[in-house]
Amino acid sequence: MKLTNYGAHIISLFLPDKNGKLEDVLLGYDSAEEYKNDTSYFGATVGRVANRIAGAQFTLNGTHYKLVPNEGKNMLHGGPKGFSKVVWKVKKYKPESNAPFIIFTYHSPDGEEGFPGNLHVAVGYTLIGDKLSITMKAKALNKATPVNLAQHAYWNLGGQNSGDILSEEIQIFASQYTPVDSQLIPTGKIESVKGTHTISLNQHH
Repeated sequence: MKLTNYGAHIISLFLPDKNGKLEDVLLGYDSAEEYKNDTSYFGATVGRVANRIAGAQFTLNGTHYKLVPNEGKNMLHGGPKGFSKVVWKVKKYKPESNAPFIIFTYHSPDGEEGFPGNLHVAVGYTLIGDKLSITMKAKALNKATPVNLAQHAYWNLGGQNSGDILSEEIQIFASQYTPVDSQLIPTGKIESVKGTHTISLNQHH
């Protein structure tokens, strides 16, 4: 596994295929400059708020906040200087063990991209056997603030040179989902997955 403290990105993860050959199952770039200019968030830690905020503004506890838009009039993944575009500190790093891990931390100051309050964030990556564990924690230090962290990895389980992933299937254990509008903004509704034509509830692989 390869990572960087720029945006707390995960760059690559090599896993053995059925023949024992190691393949990189993550999409990523080859240079720091490409990550700096990236707009697809390959392997990035995104925040303060992952996904979109309509009109780049919100009201919290009676106070209205205007954010920095970066997708038309909306904010996407924390804005132009979201958590994926800043340098994180390495708090702990233990590469030589049965469960190697690293913990990145970042202090987001009050007013960054328009968000209220100081926020302390920690992201940890741990390899346990053939499993990757990712932990994310955030603590508001002096003001209430919205937080929705996410890891934005792009996976190709066949390896980078195996072609597209259109034949792959993913199973999500969920009974409800949040619909979006034409700008991919969540509508605020929570609906059942039953009856949706793209979702099967009883597949087994």
